[in-house]
Amino acid sequence: MRPLDIDLWHLAGGLGFVPIVPTRDGKYLVGSTIRPGTQSDDRLAFVLLDPVNGKITEVKRFPNPSFQVTYADADERWVVWVEASQQPNFDDWSLYSYDRISRSVKALARAPLAPNGQPISGPTVVPRTDHGIVVWAAATKSAPLGTHADTYSADLQTGTIRTIAQDAIGPSLSWPFVVYSQHVSDSDPNLKLIALDLQVGRHWEISGVISATYYALNGDSLVWIDQHNSAVRLRSLVESQDQVIVDFSPLGQGGGFVQFPSITERVIAWSQKGGAWVYDRKLKVRMLLAAEDPLGYATVNGLGLDWFYTKDPASSEKTNYNLQYAVLAGLP
Repeated sequence: MRPLDIDLWHLAGGLGFVPIVPTRDGKYLVGSTIRPGTQSDDRLAFVLLDPVNGKITEVKRFPNPSFQVTYADADERWVVWVEASQQPNFDDWSLYSYDRISRSVKALARAPLAPNGQPISGPTVVPRTDHGIVVWAAATKSAPLGTHADTYSADLQTGTIRTIAQDAIGPSLSWPFVVYSQHVSDSDPNLKLIALDLQVGRHWEISGVISATYYALNGDSLVWIDQHNSAVRLRSLVESQDQVIVDFSPLGQGGGFVQFPSITERVIAWSQKGGAWVYDRKLKVRMLLAAEDPLGYATVNGLGLDWFYTKDPASSEKTNYNLQYAVLAGLP
């Protein structure tokens, strides 16, 4: 596995690139182009970047430079993303899809509006896609403003939307399973994790997981991070036994910090205080991709793995960050 070094700040045409996630086949990086040197590095468009030759495929131009992509995801065929402009909460979100075969863009959903015409505040909209389905959670008009969110799914071929769980946030998807969070009870602010099999419509509680801050799915494998951001754990949806990937909890507060896990059949990636890490599920070893302070960043999707690194540890310039990218084909 020999990674490519990608200069995010000096692409063709004087453009910069903000990466979000690789496509599952490893052929593209999903993100947005920016104009470096403008007052706020103006965002220009949602794009796919070929990491080998630097070619940019523009998918959708933003209405104006205040818009940006907040989250995106991709499966083998489809790319989905959320764009918005109203900082800091981006309540004016819109969800789109792009079909890499037909090269068509479709608007799927938008923020619900309050009686005053303003978007209703709700949880951050994070789409997850697999098998031609996208899931997300968003505020709804059916409850007092800002107090309720439901989880939805959409068929990316037809655009048909349905509610798959009420009072539910943070869905993660790996066909046919969805995992989402719900409050334990009206009197208990903690969150429980619920699994859903989309093929049969069965929901069940995942025992022993309370107030997970982050989680992700691959098949029936769930990687999750505890409410203190101190440990990365792996389990099957049908079992209650966790495999500990890394655990800083014995060190106490400040001993370690982990976030943003992602998972494939072979690799788990996560961000950690001091670096970007992966775990090889076959070889059962952890590997440091880049030593970064205070936090590293890594994400994996299908065959694509990327991580940030610092060119000069003594520099605080934002252009000091570059990206390394690897395609995980042919691993031993």
